[in-house]
Amino acid sequence: MLARPSRYAAARGKSPLGAAVLAAVLGVAALGGAGSGCSDNHKPVEPNPGELDDGGLGGDDAGGAQPSAHKLPQLTAAPLGKGMLSGYAYSQGPGRAALLEASTAEEAGDWERVEVAAKRSLSADPGNLEAAWLLAEARARRGDSAGVAAPLSTAVAGDWLRWGRRADSDPLLAEFRKSPHGERYSLLATSYRDGYLRALSEGLLIVGRRGTAWYPDRFGSFRVNHRSEIYAYLAAEHRFVRASRTAGSLVGYLPTPDQRRLLYLSYRTVKRPKPAPPPAPTTTTTTTTTTTTTTTTTTAAAKSSTPPAAAPPSPPAPAPSTATEPPSLTQVRVGEIDLEQGVMSANEVVFEDVAEIEIYYAPDPTGGTARRRQPDPAKLVAVASVRTAKPLGPDEEATADTYLLDLEAGTAQAVDPAQVARPSLTDTDTDAIAADALQVSFDRIRRLRLPVSGIVADWDEAGTAGVFRLAGSRRTVTMPAGESADGHSLVWSPGRLRLAVATAANPCSERPAVTLYVVDAATGSLRALHTGRGDFAPLWLDDDRLAYMQGRGADSRVTLVDVRTGTVLSQLGEPGGAGTTHLPRHRCPPPLKDTVEDPPGPADASE
Repeated sequence: MLARPSRYAAARGKSPLGAAVLAAVLGVAALGGAGSGCSDNHKPVEPNPGELDDGGLGGDDAGGAQPSAHKLPQLTAAPLGKGMLSGYAYSQGPGRAALLEASTAEEAGDWERVEVAAKRSLSADPGNLEAAWLLAEARARRGDSAGVAAPLSTAVAGDWLRWGRRADSDPLLAEFRKSPHGERYSLLATSYRDGYLRALSEGLLIVGRRGTAWYPDRFGSFRVNHRSEIYAYLAAEHRFVRASRTAGSLVGYLPTPDQRRLLYLSYRTVKRPKPAPPPAPTTTTTTTTTTTTTTTTTTAAAKSSTPPAAAPPSPPAPAPSTATEPPSLTQVRVGEIDLEQGVMSANEVVFEDVAEIEIYYAPDPTGGTARRRQPDPAKLVAVASVRTAKPLGPDEEATADTYLLDLEAGTAQAVDPAQVARPSLTDTDTDAIAADALQVSFDRIRRLRLPVSGIVADWDEAGTAGVFRLAGSRRTVTMPAGESADGHSLVWSPGRLRLAVATAANPCSERPAVTLYVVDAATGSLRALHTGRGDFAPLWLDDDRLAYMQGRGADSRVTLVDVRTGTVLSQLGEPGGAGTTHLPRHRCPPPLKDTVEDPPGPADASE
């Protein structure tokens, strides 16, 4: 197993397989793990079709003896990942028509047509990783081992999660792997694997969109497309490396305290019931009886008239139901990623008709771990607290069920909430385990952090306080007049030299501005870093660099800043927006149109 550096540390050194060794074996001039900032259009990385015809290796294998691996011409390393999030929307780019033709030909087993169409797709979009993969498969199927390495290298380096392990086991590439060309490529593939694991270990994990989300304002049941996944951002190379594959449905993640594993949550369909019509106004009917007397000369009996009997009263109308059905997530999926191995869990746990869900890690209730001590991170178990969507009366309170998750088997076991409960806001034990959770509902996605180790405060029910104390330095931090700290925004830098905290504000108010502060742990002094809208959800890369998100929807961005100087180092989020640990979502209640929207774009499942 690879030695694992500290999470979010600055990039240190190269891939575990030395660059000098690779240069000697592969003839590569320089190999910097993730490409040392090469652009996606660098010709040796994503060659044009003319360069791909022979893979830069001197033509077809059919004639003559096989050359030895050390005598083969140069094979240039491709950069890891993509320079922009939109680079991962390769199946929707300008080469889409030719890519669809290549995919159809693949299903028909027409490999010659696959190769022609894949090359045409790459001509229109040199960054189309799926076209590069199909071209490599087609050439391998036709026995052109010399032409496989270049397009295969492009696909695997660009999206290792999708193609890396598959390249090692795909039966279509079996003969290529045995050839001298395959032996030489395998060393390059090892560097891609090590670079991928380095990205997961040292990169900043963000939730980014590769395109504009589709989230209509309407009633009823409908599908949404977040077009988002987890990406590891390598600041030194300015590269994005994809770390999850959920067909674009992922909305947030939650890591273990040691950053070796993480839970993720995704959904694609939602239900928003129409509001019940207001009850009809109560109408009071008054009946006026007019008596008319007629004088005649008939008998006395005729002169005396008995009034008619009164009609029986009508039964009261039934009272209208006051129960309301909350909006819900039709199907929620929870999975896990092993960041050390770079693999996603074999299965996901599925919950249906969810009004609200919280996912978090807790000590294994069967392991006897004391709640008051830091448990072994390897013995933490995944937990979900789920409130299902059902109509509630005016006096009813929503209740949640708690489950232990087995993410390899894809099963959930009901458990007593007390066995795996998160610490309460009033927990003053500063050595308690991390209480982080990810809370998701139709209206909001939120990271919960309280209580935070080393912070003591009189938090209210919303998790806000005007004053808090740093237990380590015994410094008291008082927020500026009129402001309160949002306890769920508190996060320590890795060395506990600094603390990030945002102010509490109602995002639906007329003045929803929030200010992000950095606290010096030694002195307790506050310094304003940024004021804006949205849930900042800050994350530290190291003691000097902080990432936070701002804005909403397609305008949301993750900003990376040097807190010592206030210098903005990067802004991430093009083209569809990005968040730190989750997508920025807090839906305020404006009137929504009950309209029929266009259907969402093509499904992202193939990506």
